[in-house]
Amino acid sequence: MAVPKFDELFEPFLAALNDNNEHSASEMKELVSKRINISNEDRNETMPSGKQTRFDSNIGWAKTYLEKAGLMQTVKRGVYKITPLGQKALSSHIPLNIEYLQQFESFQEFQTIKSSPRENHQEGKVINNTPDEDLESAYEAIQKRLEEDLYEKILELEPYHFEYLVLKLLAEMG
Repeated sequence: MAVPKFDELFEPFLAALNDNNEHSASEMKELVSKRINISNEDRNETMPSGKQTRFDSNIGWAKTYLEKAGLMQTVKRGVYKITPLGQKALSSHIPLNIEYLQQFESFQEFQTIKSSPRENHQEGKVINNTPDEDLESAYEAIQKRLEEDLYEKILELEPYHFEYLVLKLLAEMG
């Protein structure tokens, strides 16, 4: 199982808090990972920066969105608790997604500040990405374009210059 997107973690995150106890951030990661039955390999997949796992990033964004909607709260640094509004949301059995969260004024204010979800104009659908995912996508697009440009430039080289490039590359590689 791949790491679920952050908005797919709303329900498991709230469900893990639904025991009315306070839970630390590390407890929440454990509880949510057990609820979604994610493998250690997937859980340890890192972001392109290599500084954070994708799972931790998505859990963090799920927490932020749920808190901005008022469905859970941070009682002290790194310790969370479900709110009555969060319990009501869980018991309603309505799918918890960004569209659901938009009914709450506090979430609408957050979206206005953050900027609303991006539209994919080609397909006309809303894309719900975290800023980390947007950066990753932009990086991948730049990387792909760079590879294409480099490939085109290499194909344009005269044979002598191509041989020189290959020799120089091999020398730099050791």
